[in-house]
Amino acid sequence: MYKFKKINSRITAYLLVPVALLLLVMGWTGYDLASDHLQNLWAEAATLQLQRAAHQVDMRLKEPKTLINLFADASGKSGARLAHEIILEQLRSLEGVVRAEVTVNDEEFAEPEAPDMRGRMGRASGSSRRMDRLSEMAIRRRGKVQVAAPVFDTDESAKTVSLSSEFLDEADNPVGRLEVVMEWSHLIQAVQTEGFWKTREAILADNQGDILACNLPTIRKSLGESGDPLELKTLEAMKAKPFGTLIHSENPLEFSGYYRLDEAPWTLVLIAPGDEVLAPILSFRNYYIAGAVLEFFIILLLIRMVIMKTVGSIKEVSDAAKKVSRGDYSPHLATKYRDEMGTLVRDFNTMVVQLEERARLKTSINLAMEVQQNLLPQDSVKFQGLDIAGTSVYCDETGGDYYDFIHFDSMGEQCMAVALGDVSDHGIPSALFMTTARALIRCRASLGGGPAAIVEDVNRLLCRDTQQSGAFMTLFYLELNAGNNRLTWVRAGHDPALLYDPASDAFEELGGKGLAVGVRCQWGYEENHSTAWGPGKIILLATDGIWEARNPRGEQFGKERFKESIRRRAHLGPEGIIQGILDDLAAFRQDAAIEDDITLVVIKGES
Repeated sequence: MYKFKKINSRITAYLLVPVALLLLVMGWTGYDLASDHLQNLWAEAATLQLQRAAHQVDMRLKEPKTLINLFADASGKSGARLAHEIILEQLRSLEGVVRAEVTVNDEEFAEPEAPDMRGRMGRASGSSRRMDRLSEMAIRRRGKVQVAAPVFDTDESAKTVSLSSEFLDEADNPVGRLEVVMEWSHLIQAVQTEGFWKTREAILADNQGDILACNLPTIRKSLGESGDPLELKTLEAMKAKPFGTLIHSENPLEFSGYYRLDEAPWTLVLIAPGDEVLAPILSFRNYYIAGAVLEFFIILLLIRMVIMKTVGSIKEVSDAAKKVSRGDYSPHLATKYRDEMGTLVRDFNTMVVQLEERARLKTSINLAMEVQQNLLPQDSVKFQGLDIAGTSVYCDETGGDYYDFIHFDSMGEQCMAVALGDVSDHGIPSALFMTTARALIRCRASLGGGPAAIVEDVNRLLCRDTQQSGAFMTLFYLELNAGNNRLTWVRAGHDPALLYDPASDAFEELGGKGLAVGVRCQWGYEENHSTAWGPGKIILLATDGIWEARNPRGEQFGKERFKESIRRRAHLGPEGIIQGILDDLAAFRQDAAIEDDITLVVIKGES
């Protein structure tokens, strides 16, 4: 993809391309919709024209067919002879009827006409006798009547259409017939006077595609004989539906419509060229293209005028931003416009002031982080056969987790304390609370006394500061006496520590009752004791940031995984155990963010 080096070129391209695409899409969509609309209009108009022409042919066929049906219905009834004569005379008097006669297929009746009866009376007398005979046969045989479909006479010298009604006996054998012959020119006269027959390619064909009439100068016998795809599609559609319209989208574009007659197995077909049907939209397309090109160049000129001013202002902001990136917060840009560019300049000036404040705050936070990290033990400790190590991983620059290794002369040479706490929430407020708690714990531990007394005094002092803020800290204070392997601890709302014996692969919780410090001033904490401590055993103090850590699926690390990680690394020193647990935790968490501070202290007795 081409990359523009200048913003004015990029903006110009990014604006003009969408405009050009918009004009193209709008033009194409409008052309497509208008084409569809014109096609629908043509289809409706063509269908109406064909329907009207077909209706006129149907009307000229329906009248003789109705009289033939009446003739058939009168057979076998009282007064049939008189009714037949009247109907026959009406048929002969219809416009376009060439001949109407009755024939009898019966060996019992074979009476030739006398020579002197060749005139009208003779023909009438013969017809009367035939009709009498047909009536008698119909009454005697209970004959029934079937109207045959119209048949086209292909005699080029005298084109006619024959309509016939046959009398059938009980075995469906013909015994008589009434035949009416009509002039072909009379039937299609109404079609030939239609406007489309004179101006468009029009065809009258039977259902098999044989052409009965056509306005083309060339002589054709059947529809589609030239291989024209539209005619072939039309012929196929004629056999499936009584009427419809089709389009041949390839070059040349053509449309066709057809409508089947109701009274005869014929179909009227109309074919029109596409440029004639779509003439209005083709003319509009040319005007649209010319207008779109003109509009494109006008837009280009306007864009260039606006961009030159905008780019100048952006250049000023860019130069000022470079100074700010180098630590120079002095730039103050003048606001020249009241539009979005002016808003950008004002926001930039405000941003510079805020960046300067944030830079000072960032410096302060980094200093606070450095101070807090320095308050935590920096190295592992070896004390009277004990190997002790700890670590804290904060989710922010500063955190509320705390651990400390405490030893004062007042505690005796054989005793050492380990404290681990977790302040509610995290961040700078928690870091300040943690710093205060650390100072109070160290100060109070230096005065001597048991773990319970130390925690109670610290709790009273912290409660005075937390009454308004509502902050508190869970604490686990453990005192180890290396002389008698005695453990003494106070659990102030914190999770129990774990005592693990690799020899028996057994875990023991160092539990007890107690409330988090900073909640209630007058709270008495109880001391818990154990002598299960010995060489090779491991004590682990940790915050809930370890077992409550989650992976991308929302699963927690849990204490079982925590214990299993301890088992696999029990042969290592405290630093190795800590690093292994952190590695397992990172592998479990994958790319999920650290949601809480993580603190872990490991105490291992030397074997």
